[in-house]
Amino acid sequence: MIPSIIDYLKSTNRLQILLVLASSTVFGVLLLSVRVFWTQQTSFIFLIWNIFLALIPLGVSLLLAIRVNSQKLSPFIFWFFVGLWLLFFPNAPYILTDLFHLKMRDFPFWYDLVLLLIFAWTGTLIGFLSLLIIHDIFTVKYGKVPGWIISFCAIFLGSFGIYLGRYLRWNSWDMLTNPLTLAEDIWVRIFNPFQHPTTIGVTFLFTILLSLMYASLLTFNRKIEIEKEVE
Repeated sequence: MIPSIIDYLKSTNRLQILLVLASSTVFGVLLLSVRVFWTQQTSFIFLIWNIFLALIPLGVSLLLAIRVNSQKLSPFIFWFFVGLWLLFFPNAPYILTDLFHLKMRDFPFWYDLVLLLIFAWTGTLIGFLSLLIIHDIFTVKYGKVPGWIISFCAIFLGSFGIYLGRYLRWNSWDMLTNPLTLAEDIWVRIFNPFQHPTTIGVTFLFTILLSLMYASLLTFNRKIEIEKEVE
């Protein structure tokens, strides 16, 4: 399985990206370890858990990619993987909201700023890498327009997921453990949107923010691929 994933990443010129993200994760964990050792407090230990959650959609997207490349999948299996990926995808950009925890403490403010930024940056890029993989799968399988449609829908639903996680404290696991109450909260906000202005604001502003970030990264990625083809 691991050799297949490495071969896929090499063939799509994304192995280096993954290695950089791994380095960023290690750097973040080292910063966090120093902080915990120095303060004897575990204030930001949740960042490691959030990075782990961000890695789940990446793992799912990679598994789907190598299975699509190696064999034909039944529609049920294909959409099961897509649904599983979409369920956990919001966990990646959600880590941006961990910046809410930045405040003056008995520890250098600048250190906490770098700590939170490196985790937010890494988690978001991990999510975008998984989105790029799904985008490519849909583009090859269905065409360019469906590729962009699934990407935009994922960003929009991910932004709504950020709201559900940060303000209503729901997480991906609740889809399985407490689906009825979660569905009720979602239903109320869909059919009475103007009674929940925070829902609208967070969802749409994060949709715009993440769309611009993803489009920027995609532009850089395409430019690099073109330059390699020219060489």
